Amino acid sequence: MPFTSTDLGVIADFMTRAYATARFGTAAGARESPTSVGRIQLGPAVRLDRLGFGTTMSWTVDPLGTWWVCAVRRGAVERTDAAGRTTAVAPGQLAGLGEVGNGGLRATGYDILSVDPRFLPRDTGPHGDDAPWRIGTRHLDPAGGVRLAAVLDHVRAAAEAGVLESPGVTASLAQYVAASVTEAFPADDNHEWDGDGGATDSETVQRAIAFLETHAHENITIGRVAAAAFVTPRAVQLAFRAHLDTTPLGYLKRIRLAGAHDQLQRAGSGDRQTVTSISQHWGFTHSGRFAIDYRHEYGHSPAETLQN
Repeated sequence: MPFTSTDLGVIADFMTRAYATARFGTAAGARESPTSVGRIQLGPAVRLDRLGFGTTMSWTVDPLGTWWVCAVRRGAVERTDAAGRTTAVAPGQLAGLGEVGNGGLRATGYDILSVDPRFLPRDTGPHGDDAPWRIGTRHLDPAGGVRLAAVLDHVRAAAEAGVLESPGVTASLAQYVAASVTEAFPADDNHEWDGDGGATDSETVQRAIAFLETHAHENITIGRVAAAAFVTPRAVQLAFRAHLDTTPLGYLKRIRLAGAHDQLQRAGSGDRQTVTSISQHWGFTHSGRFAIDYRHEYGHSPAETLQN
């Protein structure tokens, strides 16, 4: 990404590789015409692609590991479901592609939003906290669809303004998009829920810990931790409580205390490090609170560690 080509074989090969569960081909008699793909990545779980086709293509999709939402800008996207019913998605319309078997693209331009299902809310559906959210791919809520389209425009504007370079902004936007998707494509109580799949609590905790250890010096919110673990804030807190008997931010404090302790032990008399400078380096903004937490963890004050 980005990708541009006029070679029909190269285009079909690229699309198949870029969307691993899909196979693309060119229609008989199709002529070479520019095709382009650009991508906006919102962390590991959410991405927004803009595709422009100048020719007619066909595609077949295997069962998807991600949810796809298609927003058509020009031309048309046809989709055929398992029952053989074909519908066309016109410019200005949205369609969920999570259960589509095959279809076609007619000289079209469209956006593809893909979301890892583990990142979608797990605690808002009819079967309770343990059921992963399933998008109702054939039933778009009109009002939710309008809002989702506006959200996608917002994401593109943010990318053009350069604000996606901030990890905090990116994580917040990813949650914003995921919530908008579930609102636009509400689950169907009769068949859209599946008790299997989704991340286990242990996987959630492992992802969250890896994020906390890597970003311990940064300003971390529970939203950023949840985004890194592909779950909702509530889900990641429940997972930590079940496996570690603490909260994600409580675990972060342990990481920071251990880091400060190690730095205090290694500090030399000539490097002019102080308890305050070290504690602030590790994200502790209140020196008195840091001293209390440190003593509780190590049995003596941080000043004693520095002096020894």
